Amino acid sequence: MVTPIIGRILNSRSTTLDLSQKHLRICPDLICQLRKLEKVILTNNELNELPDDFGNLKQLQLLDIAGNEFQILPVQIQHLPNLKKVLAYRNKIKNLPPGIFGGLKSLTVLNLNKNELHRIPAEIGGLINLKYFSAEHNHLTGLPEELCQLQQLEVLHVGYNSLVTFPENLGSLQNLNELYIHRNHLEELPKSISKCIQLTVLDVASNNLNIFPVEFDKLHLKRFHYECNPLLQSDLNPSYRDEDIFPLKELVVRFFMNEMKRQD
Repeated sequence: MVTPIIGRILNSRSTTLDLSQKHLRICPDLICQLRKLEKVILTNNELNELPDDFGNLKQLQLLDIAGNEFQILPVQIQHLPNLKKVLAYRNKIKNLPPGIFGGLKSLTVLNLNKNELHRIPAEIGGLINLKYFSAEHNHLTGLPEELCQLQQLEVLHVGYNSLVTFPENLGSLQNLNELYIHRNHLEELPKSISKCIQLTVLDVASNNLNIFPVEFDKLHLKRFHYECNPLLQSDLNPSYRDEDIFPLKELVVRFFMNEMKRQD
């Protein structure tokens, strides 16, 4: 079933190979001969590795391996300089091999949701063009400070983890527009978050937040989710619309009230 599909592409000008839901357990080596491919879609199979020569696909821009059995993000992708999107959610990825991000200077989207990651390597800071990073539903307890070197990052999803700390230099992400850190174990946010001048969406719901940074009300949020935090266990209603953002100032007041209680 698969070989005829690849054969047709060999004899055509197609730049897309879609082998999703083919019950594949082994990725055909023949794929590596399709050097003009720009998109390879292998979703919802039973794959746990790619062919050794997969790195020959130098024109590849999209790799979709979601819904498979990968335990390691394939090392072959480091040899794909034009790769822009990697979708690897719903696998069993536990490790991101050393050097995996070294050659991915064109990468703009990386989705690692619903895997078994315990850490993100510091070298992620080398993904200079990354705009969208998602690693929700993993086992992360922290994130590397190097994440704050991603000057092009616009959307960051790290909800449903076990984060207890967050990078102090968060404010360096001047283009960050959406930040989702709900369902973690954070007790405070970095003070520098007030420097994220482009931030319009913030979700910190269901954490252990007791305080908010003093200058937190400088943010110009359009959507703000903050329910289910210790600081907010009163009658303050969750705010979701830009016209309701006035509670930010109330959060700052609560911070000072909490500090006074501690001193007492």
